[in-house]
Amino acid sequence: VTALLQGIRDEVASDLAGDTKVYGDTMTWCESSIAASQASIAAANSRDQELMTTMEVSVQGKASLEVELTRLKEELAKELKSLDQQDTLRDKEGAQFHESEKEMLQAISSLTNALQVLRSRYEGGDARDYAAEKAQLEQDKQDLQGGDAAQGDAIVGENLAASLVG
Repeated sequence: VTALLQGIRDEVASDLAGDTKVYGDTMTWCESSIAASQASIAAANSRDQELMTTMEVSVQGKASLEVELTRLKEELAKELKSLDQQDTLRDKEGAQFHESEKEMLQAISSLTNALQVLRSRYEGGDARDYAAEKAQLEQDKQDLQGGDAAQGDAIVGENLAASLVG
């Protein structure tokens, strides 16, 4: 029985030494594993804080941009309305100008005809070709209607002055 107990004691001592070695290796692994896990958790927490800060900044930036976008849309609507009003006013003024231009051309034509009548009445036997002058004035009138108004006025004025002087 003593030998049996001695064998069990040796076996328990051998198991104890093996278990102590396994326990030491396990504790070393746990400590290194815990340190690595804690470092990993710290890095993840740091990254989480960075992402939270980035997200907060992005949300603030988005809100700022939405306000700016709303303001710009309102400004665009106001500018488009103003542009429409300016187009309407320009069209109205253009129509008034063309009407006034027609009236001026009619007045010039009437004055030219009146001058021809007065010349023929008071000058008597003038040999000038009034039909040619009238045709020239009609051509000037057409040029004025189709081209630059300032240039047309100058041409009509020159021809009218030439016909009066001549």
